[in-house]
Amino acid sequence: MCLLIFISVCTQAQNTYPPALGPFEVQENDPAVSELPGSLVTGELTRVLNDSVLPEINQQLPENITITYTLKQLKPHLTQTRYNNAPNEKFVKMGYEIVYNIKYNNQVLRRLKHTINVNVFCNGWSNPSGGQLDIRAYAPTPVLLEPSFAEQALNIASELFTFGQFSLSEKISDYIKSLLPPAVNRRFAIQGFNYRFNCLGLQAGPKGGDGLYQDAAILIKMKRLPVSPEFKGVTVKLKKIKRLNARNFNNNVLYKPSEDIYLNFFANSEETSFLFENFREGEERIFPDNKMVILNPLDYGKLVAITQIAQADSFTEDAAFEVYNAENNFGHGLQKIIVKKPYNIPPQSLPNGNRSKPTTGYADAYEISFEVASRVNTPPAQLGN
Repeated sequence: MCLLIFISVCTQAQNTYPPALGPFEVQENDPAVSELPGSLVTGELTRVLNDSVLPEINQQLPENITITYTLKQLKPHLTQTRYNNAPNEKFVKMGYEIVYNIKYNNQVLRRLKHTINVNVFCNGWSNPSGGQLDIRAYAPTPVLLEPSFAEQALNIASELFTFGQFSLSEKISDYIKSLLPPAVNRRFAIQGFNYRFNCLGLQAGPKGGDGLYQDAAILIKMKRLPVSPEFKGVTVKLKKIKRLNARNFNNNVLYKPSEDIYLNFFANSEETSFLFENFREGEERIFPDNKMVILNPLDYGKLVAITQIAQADSFTEDAAFEVYNAENNFGHGLQKIIVKKPYNIPPQSLPNGNRSKPTTGYADAYEISFEVASRVNTPPAQLGN
């Protein structure tokens, strides 16, 4: 379980996405750390390419067209997801640059460059029993590189034959580009690696002459969270929501005079949801009885509160978050989050006679009030119920 919010007197967080709370950091020289060699991840990627992706694609190509590849690795690094409407998490990103050689009668006809990211997650890391390894490959559409001499010669003949309507290499490369992303986007499994863990780290190591980081190691550990007979955590209770008067550039209501909205609220990894129907500007609604509990807030160092509001009749969604640090007792007391709605500002005439560029404005739309009760550093007499 995680806890995500800002400082005691909350100001709107300056980042566009909430900070990740975990998995927890791996301490240097910790003897309890286990290592997953990065070479196993690279090996699994090449196995998938060699045993699955390329054979499937080559089977669908004409007999005299084949595809091969070369691979080099980008430096692995630890990063985080960047959702602005849900809790984020850390993961290891292992990037690869692959060049596919499209051959016609064993002559290189065209080359495609493909950047593939293999991301290593700890799925369910915030569970008391830890999470499990989750490796996911993401591959966008590859890009075309410069044409080879063989391609130029072949295309002269094919363009004459098709009266200049298309080149043969373009048809082939477009077809292969359409096949590659769905073939590579998949989950990987490392046989025999069944550890449960909630700490994640990385040692990238040096790049070898073969263009690979063969000594890279993904570091994992299961950190046991203390269990105390006396509750020393944080509770969060939603109190009320008010719909504010949000207007666009022309002073029109954003989005509708009456709205049906779904509200999701996260306190670290704890989540609760509500539906409010026929919600009009100026109205205030009281939340039904609710409570979210964060048992070990000091292990996370902060409380992150995220509010996500979705319109029930469309895909329109708005979100905001606040972060409360441990140094400020996790925001103990009454707090508020303001969710804004965006609107377009058209070009305007400037004093110098020019026109400004269109921009986006933001109007305060919803005010969510909630109460944080921290039992970490608060005297019992000040806690109330």
